[in-house]
Amino acid sequence: MGEYILLIMNCEKYRYKALKQKETWLKTIPENLAYFHVLGDPDLPEPFYFDEKERILWVRGGDDYNSLPHKVISAFQAIEETYKYKYIFKTDDDQQLLVPGFFPMIMNLLGA
Repeated sequence: MGEYILLIMNCEKYRYKALKQKETWLKTIPENLAYFHVLGDPDLPEPFYFDEKERILWVRGGDDYNSLPHKVISAFQAIEETYKYKYIFKTDDDQQLLVPGFFPMIMNLLGA
């Protein structure tokens, strides 16, 4: 796993947004930038679960708008407990990458 991680807040209701991101701009991010769409599940038997194949980080908790703060904190905690990283980036599922080369530029500025 890379030293740079992108967390994208998502939910089951808007899963199609994540799929669109995977089909478009997520194909262009640098190899050393790992990403996960973050989804909540109140019945998850453990605090978090990484689905590496689907690039999903499941966290125990609600998957609605009111649960977003808990989901963000839980996602950061999961990364902290699981990966060795330099930087975590966070965005939402309604974002599109409009500036080609944005992530390579940012990574260059960070010394990646």
